[in-house]
Amino acid sequence: MYSTANVQLRLNQNGGFYDNGRALSLCHRERVLDLYHDGISERGIAREVRVSRSYVNNIIKRYNEANTSLRAPKVCRDPKKVDIYASEYIEAQRLVKPSIYASEIRQRLLLDGVLHPIDLPSISQINKLSRNEHAMTRKKYQLFRVNLPQQK
Repeated sequence: MYSTANVQLRLNQNGGFYDNGRALSLCHRERVLDLYHDGISERGIAREVRVSRSYVNNIIKRYNEANTSLRAPKVCRDPKKVDIYASEYIEAQRLVKPSIYASEIRQRLLLDGVLHPIDLPSISQINKLSRNEHAMTRKKYQLFRVNLPQQK
């Protein structure tokens, strides 16, 4: 459900309404294709459906290429999983030095020979791993510091 506060309807050249960044409904696309199959020009279709000519052109082009008016689904790659040794190494580095940057951990993973350059996790993966799986928050760091035995 969309709230009305987030919707900013604008008026296009042909008198139709659109919300910038949002796709028009499926019925608009089907109507464009119906009129296209009836032999009406792209300009005429744009006037009839009250959409821009570029929108009509894109719908027709997509239909001719893939025989569908819908966009191709986005292909999401599965994120690389960080192996257990690298995960333990990252957790140990965070415990030893809580203020260490993820880029430093990434460099150390490579320099210490824990991972091959191809298998290095991204900086965001290291941060997510520390935050989610290791539960490394500022509170957690403070608990570890409090519970450490005092050195003499």
